Amino acid sequence: MTGHIKRSRLFSVKMIVLEPAMDFFDVRELNYLKGKNIFDIDPDLVQDRLQKQYPNIAYLKVVKRFPDTLVIMATQRNPFAQLRIRYHMVVIDGHGVVLSELATEDKNLPLIQGVKAEQKIKVGRPLTDPPVSIALNIIKIFRQNAALTVYPVSKIDVGNLSKINMTIGHNLNIILDREQVKQKFKMLELVLAQSKMDLGNVKYIDLRFKEPIVSKRNE
Repeated sequence: MTGHIKRSRLFSVKMIVLEPAMDFFDVRELNYLKGKNIFDIDPDLVQDRLQKQYPNIAYLKVVKRFPDTLVIMATQRNPFAQLRIRYHMVVIDGHGVVLSELATEDKNLPLIQGVKAEQKIKVGRPLTDPPVSIALNIIKIFRQNAALTVYPVSKIDVGNLSKINMTIGHNLNIILDREQVKQKFKMLELVLAQSKMDLGNVKYIDLRFKEPIVSKRNE
């Protein structure tokens, strides 16, 4: 292709198309690309700039559609949990990526407690401390059990991985460890299905043993 053709106004960017899922994105951020020659635009540089600007983007792809259109494809990271590390209260997605910092606790998100990581907190970067991954995995497995979805997870304390405390529903305390979590929640499903159980009188349910231990408040 000759330089004359490449420099033709035919290849000046006239349209920037966003996928419908990118309703969180302000297309005006890319107005600086309009009028530029499409051959002179480096998609990787555009992607890198947008990724830094929008840490809530999980997947991002900039595609040239000749002769004059750029297509932006992306998926958004969704808030999954919150946790306090030192003096920071942060919101993370299901992979532990920090989405934002909070001034106060968000009652709509599970609170992960007991994390003592010393890593630097940075929006857009994942928290790599193993207890964070363990907490997220436990919450995910819990939510995969259809019978337990009526009990929202409010807190999970992973300060001691041999005795993880999780609060569900109306302050019902569940004790477990990190092993065979799916089977333990299956066992919890059976315990909670008992028609005569008064959950308001249950102090905790310990799932770490072959047979679950149900401790009553008046015992």
